[in-house]
Amino acid sequence: MSDNPFKIIRPTDQPPESLKKDVMGSVKFVMLILRFVQLFVADLPVSAFDKVRLIDPETGAPKKKN
Repeated sequence: MSDNPFKIIRPTDQPPESLKKDVMGSVKFVMLILRFVQLFVADLPVSAFDKVRLIDPETGAPKKKN
């Protein structure tokens, strides 16, 4: 029988030496993409909802900007 391809990988396990460069290159590339996404998307909700009017729940009147 063949080895189980779904064996559990522990956080302390290291990739094989033959694949170590490929694995680390892939991880660094994904982290770089995530940093760029974070850079451009981080303030998206703030800019999208900047024009939304906030209502005071007690009075029902629009809140004043500070």
